[in-house]
Amino acid sequence: MKPKLVHVGVMGFSLIITIVFFYFCCKKDSALPETPPSSPPQVQNLIANSSFEQNGQPAFKKWYGRKLGSTIPIDSLLPDSFLWSPTPAPDGGQWALYLSGDDGMVPGTYANAYITGISGTNIYHLTAWMKVIRVDKPFRINQFIGIGMGILKGHQLQYIKSVSDTSVTWKQYILTDTLTTVFTDTIAIYLTAHDGGWQGPYCDGVFDLINLTQVQP
Repeated sequence: MKPKLVHVGVMGFSLIITIVFFYFCCKKDSALPETPPSSPPQVQNLIANSSFEQNGQPAFKKWYGRKLGSTIPIDSLLPDSFLWSPTPAPDGGQWALYLSGDDGMVPGTYANAYITGISGTNIYHLTAWMKVIRVDKPFRINQFIGIGMGILKGHQLQYIKSVSDTSVTWKQYILTDTLTTVFTDTIAIYLTAHDGGWQGPYCDGVFDLINLTQVQP
């Protein structure tokens, strides 16, 4: 008996070719490795010691006081107006800076950090956690804690932007501004606690997680 021949015709043959073509195309595509998602760019904190600790121990390295614009290391001033606080901000490690506003006849105590060697016009984003921890109530207008940033040209602070508050609970504060600097300028970041001056009411604060970053355009 002769085998039967199956006649598929032109349309049937075209359908078979199409199925085979798509089978191999899909098989080839499925073997291609997936492209991993790109990682977001890392943002550098320009503050060298943002949480006042090193290896789990309190540290004031790269911070200076006690006047605005001072270059005296805080380590050499302890415990005069500067102390470590074992009650850090949320996610702030183990330690925070305790800053006393009682500085004798001078109203206010400052902790300063400096960034040098940056030139050009850049947008800067300063964030910090702070709260009042000891205060002589009721509050007066010259009792507050605050943060600020500015530009030191030589020994003169020529520009400054700041925010202050009297909150007794931890809060995060944000300052964003555009600064234009030359290579010899210094960006100054300061923290402050202000009391009422000589024999005036006192006001102390704690600070943590001080971050300064450049905002990418």
